[in-house]
Amino acid sequence: MRTEWLQHVESFFESIQLYLKPYTEPEKISIAFGEKENFEENIGDYLVKTATVKIGNSIVKFDPIGANLIGARGRIDMIGPQGKIRFLLVDEAAKGPRIFRGGVHRIKEDAEIKWAWKIATDPPNIQYLDLNADVFFEALMDVVNA
Repeated sequence: MRTEWLQHVESFFESIQLYLKPYTEPEKISIAFGEKENFEENIGDYLVKTATVKIGNSIVKFDPIGANLIGARGRIDMIGPQGKIRFLLVDEAAKGPRIFRGGVHRIKEDAEIKWAWKIATDPPNIQYLDLNADVFFEALMDVVNA
């Protein structure tokens, strides 16, 4: 599970780099990568990639929270001066959480799921937004208040 999670984190950051490339080449935006230590039950201690994006005087951090979550395969938070956006690794077909009386209802086995990164809107009516360049930049501007 740890290897799969780290691969998903890497693919997330590859997408982010692709979205930012038109702005990083003329040096309007910079991105730097690092690592942090995480611990999760059933996974143990591990190092996971992090990122920091600088836009003007604003700093935005991308913090992988973990893979052991209810209703998602993983989460990365984008934290800026004006707030936080949650990126969830969920079933590509999911439009929102599937919660039923008694907890999360498993509709598909993990092997049948095609995982995709999506933005989770704020509660109480959580929706999943498909991650693409336009949605990413809108979220990025929300956390830097640009």
